[in-house]
Amino acid sequence: MAARGAVALRVAVVALAFGYSVGSAAYAGEPLTFEKPQPLKASLLDGSSIGGTVTRFDDDGFDMLLDGTPRRFKWEDFRPLETYRVRKRLIDAAPKEERLGRTLDLVAWCVSVEDKDATQRAERDAKALGADDAALVTARTAGAQRRAEMIAKSVTAAKAALKTTSPEAASFDPALWGPQTPADRDKAVSELKVATAAKLAGAGRELTAIESRNAIVYSDLGAEDAAVRGIDIDRFVRHALPRLGIDQETQPFLGKVVVIVVDGDDRFRLLEASAFQQAVTPSDEAFTHYDGGKAYVVVRRQIDVTRTAAAMYRAIGRAILHRHVSAVRLPTWANEGVVDWLVAMYPPAKSTDAELRKPGLAFVRNGGSIEDVLRATYDSNWPGANGLGRNVGFLLAGLMAEQEPARFQAWLKAVKNGKPWAQALTEDFGFSPQALADFARRYYRTND
Repeated sequence: MAARGAVALRVAVVALAFGYSVGSAAYAGEPLTFEKPQPLKASLLDGSSIGGTVTRFDDDGFDMLLDGTPRRFKWEDFRPLETYRVRKRLIDAAPKEERLGRTLDLVAWCVSVEDKDATQRAERDAKALGADDAALVTARTAGAQRRAEMIAKSVTAAKAALKTTSPEAASFDPALWGPQTPADRDKAVSELKVATAAKLAGAGRELTAIESRNAIVYSDLGAEDAAVRGIDIDRFVRHALPRLGIDQETQPFLGKVVVIVVDGDDRFRLLEASAFQQAVTPSDEAFTHYDGGKAYVVVRRQIDVTRTAAAMYRAIGRAILHRHVSAVRLPTWANEGVVDWLVAMYPPAKSTDAELRKPGLAFVRNGGSIEDVLRATYDSNWPGANGLGRNVGFLLAGLMAEQEPARFQAWLKAVKNGKPWAQALTEDFGFSPQALADFARRYYRTND
């Protein structure tokens, strides 16, 4: 309410300074109750429709009678262009002397949600009602301030509840995944689109969904970028699946994996906080989040395009492992290492190999404890005092997968079917944990 009042005050000042009557802006941001309720039909964010009569509206939303029952709808319940359409319809029914002020208020709202199309339409309407450039500048400034306040409020409210551990550290249902029919996949895709639109709206975003065979991609960089990334994701999935013992033509995800490419550190933090209650550190490049069998990937766009792509592939690899047999996690060193190995083996992301291998080799050759890495978990001592657990996990996973691919795949399946990882390592791979550590030490002393 305070922000709305501030908008009203700024617009009123502009009206006085640039020759508008006080009445033309005095109601900006304030509620309007209709003497005669206005009939209205509108489409909600989830695609459903509502119809009734509007009794009152303001800068936060409107009150409607639905079959005689009063309901309150907020503007964020609608896509920005639908909000623009509805508000314009209601503004047109307002007293003539209030329309300019309320339209400038609409300009500020459109700016606050960063929708260019809606903003341009609202500004066109304001000009038609007599607004000059100075009034529009003030409305845009009010919208930018409102957006900054929204972000600050969202971050502050979420900080107390943000998770600081990896999503991989959560507890997962050990039940085996069942078969997925085409109808199951279509239903899951529809649900994922609705859920993702709501998550984006909660962070003040609206992006176009672009589908590929395996992914639903949203990108701050536009639909073309999303389409290209969808192709890249499909190629990576085809590369990864056979290396895990999965048929290359399998569609591994429940529905499809959602991938959101976010441009900018602030947007990355905001989306993670508002949509997934996840705290972000400066080193975080991507996250994979889960809702049962469904997976959401959020990627921070970086200046280095190769690094951005590698982070995306790594997050996709996590989603593949999540859906392989069951959600049971591999031990931490392997849960990290297998995904890194999949990415490093993929030619467009081969730089991952050098990034991880060299420090890992130095650790092993300088007498670092592989056993400590094998014992580390997300809840305890990961990634180790020297921070090289991921590097060592990459070396171990690569050694197992490249030296004994069939046994490696058998071990994965055994663990995902619920067998304790150390027992499965002995029975299905043929090495005890200590034997694996000893073998890795000997091998990497003379091999890169």
